[in-house]
Amino acid sequence: MENAIEVRFLKFDISEKRDAYNLSKYTSEEKRKKINKFKNDADYNRSLYADIMIRQFFMEKFSLTNEEVKIVYDSLGKPYVENYGNVYFSVSHSGSYVMAAFGLKPIGVDVEELRNMDFKGLASRYFDHLEENYIFDIDDKDEIMKRFYEIWTVKESYTKLLGAGLSRGLKYFVVEKPMDKKNEFNVKNKSLGEIYLAKSYGIDKNYIFSVCSDRPSFDILLNKIDISKTKDIFK
Repeated sequence: MENAIEVRFLKFDISEKRDAYNLSKYTSEEKRKKINKFKNDADYNRSLYADIMIRQFFMEKFSLTNEEVKIVYDSLGKPYVENYGNVYFSVSHSGSYVMAAFGLKPIGVDVEELRNMDFKGLASRYFDHLEENYIFDIDDKDEIMKRFYEIWTVKESYTKLLGAGLSRGLKYFVVEKPMDKKNEFNVKNKSLGEIYLAKSYGIDKNYIFSVCSDRPSFDILLNKIDISKTKDIFK
């Protein structure tokens, strides 16, 4: 993992009933109380599966028992595993996808389902003019949608890396696309001048995800999880 970010993801049927695989018993009591508040089964499952993926990763990588994986939160509300604060992770979910990224430096991940929206209106409200230029300098509607979600997911992944959320808006930093770098974006904080690297990829036809890190370079290891077999590791 030295210079790599592992991205684990799963795809589930959003019509399935909550906890179809009887996995909630492997989460903490605090987590169960939180997810039990969800009225929608898909929302319940997204949150549950993200927690299970985190637990599975630390159990596999560090030979921990499930009881030893204690997920706690820092002052910014960012989660980490107690006694393993030097291993960073970030989670995201949208539609039928749940995703978690793991690395040895602060990271953020965001996945979004592609949907037709008022891209012009949203971009003018939330994006920098340089980002708008990248999105709309082409006439192809599908490409415009793709570029919009690239910028959106990169922005979301950056705010997750910082633990800042969306309270400060999305215009205090700008996402730039080096035209000679496929899938890569630079994220520049306007006031601090800091530059972060982000990478963006399509998954299936209808989803895009992005990962942001403060590393000058990194590789992504993509690992698909079969949620129906996840229970085996907890035995």
